[in-house]
Amino acid sequence: MSELLADLLSQQTTQLEQLIELQQREKELLVKRDAPALDVVTQQKEQVLDTIQRLDDALANHPQQHLVSSHPELREQRKTILALMQTCQNNNEVNGQLVRVTLGRIQQLKQTLQAAHSGTTITYTSKGKTSSGPSGSSIKA
Repeated sequence: MSELLADLLSQQTTQLEQLIELQQREKELLVKRDAPALDVVTQQKEQVLDTIQRLDDALANHPQQHLVSSHPELREQRKTILALMQTCQNNNEVNGQLVRVTLGRIQQLKQTLQAAHSGTTITYTSKGKTSSGPSGSSIKA
């Protein structure tokens, strides 16, 4: 039975390694702002995450799941999986930060375009927040 557990853990390791590769690809595409390719990678990530979830469920419901913490080889595989999961979490945080920065830039560009279209200007408050008002051309001297 511990062979089946070892196989499940090995599959989990493989899936996590694939997820890390996809996250690295995702980061590259975020930097390049390649939305169509990013959609493909996102779909691939969803498939890998579904597989990881199914493997997690199989491991959690395995009748000899307790061997994972007591059998030396299985314990080592678990340790590798935990390290891979930490890498995935770190990659996810980095990619999330890239998304937030990109959205912030898009919002600034949107405000600038709206201001140019409506005849108002965007200035910054003392706290660095944007503020819009009428353009300087309406000032009479």
